[in-house]
Amino acid sequence: MTKILTVLIEIIRLRRGPQDLPASWSLVLLAIALNVGLGAAISQPEQAQATGLKSVISDSALQVLLVSLILQLRHVFGRLSQTLLALAGTGLLLAIPLVLMLPYAAQPYSNPAEAIAALGVLAIFLWSIAVDGHIFRHALSVTMATGVALAIGLFFIRSIAITLI
Repeated sequence: MTKILTVLIEIIRLRRGPQDLPASWSLVLLAIALNVGLGAAISQPEQAQATGLKSVISDSALQVLLVSLILQLRHVFGRLSQTLLALAGTGLLLAIPLVLMLPYAAQPYSNPAEAIAALGVLAIFLWSIAVDGHIFRHALSVTMATGVALAIGLFFIRSIAITLI
């Protein structure tokens, strides 16, 4: 497990790719389940628990569907488990500092620490787009710019879909 964690950290650092992860569906399901659990736990307080859980599950399912479709269209469907594990695993690791900063970033910025936390949240979001682009670059054998464009496009599609659910 520490080897997988090391690879995920190296992917976040843009030094390795999803091909360095094992093709394990049980690890994919575990990473997605942990993401769903974390997402449900930090969903907005004004949302009902069931609504937050439904949104997180829908987002995860949509991500799996869209990534599956993209890999199928590029004829590299065999890379699906590694790609999903890389996306879910790095997303989970990047969410840890985000969870710690979010309570401060949601405030009306009455002190410098809250403004710094808000900038930290923005930085993590932008880095997560770069990491997803890096993962897509390796999974699809495309340029980094194409991978980042795909990551941004998928983010917007998922965001719009979740607001409609």
